[in-house]
Amino acid sequence: MTAGTESEDERATREATDWLIFLEDEPDDPDLRARFADWLSAHPANRKAWAETAQAYDLEGSKKPLIDVPGSCF
Repeated sequence: MTAGTESEDERATREATDWLIFLEDEPDDPDLRARFADWLSAHPANRKAWAETAQAYDLEGSKKPLIDVPGSCF
């Protein structure tokens, strides 16, 4: 990897963190949820990054689940 070049996993992890914030801010926004679903299915790294991000969020002690992702282990 060249300095300044983001790997696919790093990109997905950064974007998953962004999605976490967006979904926390607007949990009932159907357009946001549709865009999230599109992002989630766009690349296998996205689903993996989301699962890891959601797990870390849950372990941190959130009182409510973020979003139910079909086929996830959470």
